Amino acid sequence: RRKQIGDERQKGLNEWRTPIAFYGKVVDEAGTPVQGVRVDFGCNDLSVSGTSNYQTTTDANGLFSITGIKGKLLSVSLSKGDYYGSRRDNHYFTYAGENMNFVPDIRSPVVFHLRRKAKAEPLIHIQAIMGGPKGFRVARDGTPLEISLTTGQTTSAGQGDIRVQCWTDDQGKSPGEHYDWRCRISVPNGGLLQYTNEFPFEAPLDGYQQFDEINMPASIEKGWQRNAGRSYFVKLGSGNYARMTFKMIAGGDHFCQLESFLNPSGSRNLEADPSRLFPDVESYKAYIATNPQTAK
Repeated sequence: RRKQIGDERQKGLNEWRTPIAFYGKVVDEAGTPVQGVRVDFGCNDLSVSGTSNYQTTTDANGLFSITGIKGKLLSVSLSKGDYYGSRRDNHYFTYAGENMNFVPDIRSPVVFHLRRKAKAEPLIHIQAIMGGPKGFRVARDGTPLEISLTTGQTTSAGQGDIRVQCWTDDQGKSPGEHYDWRCRISVPNGGLLQYTNEFPFEAPLDGYQQFDEINMPASIEKGWQRNAGRSYFVKLGSGNYARMTFKMIAGGDHFCQLESFLNPSGSRNLEADPSRLFPDVESYKAYIATNPQTAK
């Protein structure tokens, strides 16, 4: 038994001594190789800290590699000042200890994607005080809640940019018990267009619908949940464009959450520059007044 324990321990240690080689390639949104990208590696190994760090840069063909190190898990992080990194790429590679371990192939490098930053315009950014989505209480009986995307406040009927209604039958239900609920999100005199793309920086010209609904009947056996969220491009009744993440929590305190980026200039450009985001329309107007060239 002692021999078996010793063998198992040695096997475990050997996993952390696995030879590591990695070959990667970085391309932009057009598939063009990106040169000069900083690549940071983190290798989980038997060093004192448990992780050894390495660094390289991509060549003219967007290629990079690392060889001659040992460990069990390799993380790969990319950065270049005028590009966004993609969260959809895999950045972690296990070399030992799994049923399916990563196998490097110099002839087929792992492809990573960056997106070049464009010229961002000033935007009104609605969010919670501490950052992240802002919450609003919603009635359970379908009573409309209207929200302004220029102030981040609720408004009187007919004055909001976004209208939220929810019908929730959760009264008297036991914890974990399903119940019927549905939520309607609408834009008076405008429309919504759901998106799933990672960089929603330009609102489309058309394809918008006046409302969208999230339906959760109690009869759903798989996939039912008390909260659900979606991401939308928004064409406001004013003709301006925004993008918005929305989530309805239909139970408990019963509220919705949203975070939005609105371009009051009429442009479809929704790319955000952190230095030119404003919490409401008044601060946006004050900035434009002192920086008139940004409105052109």
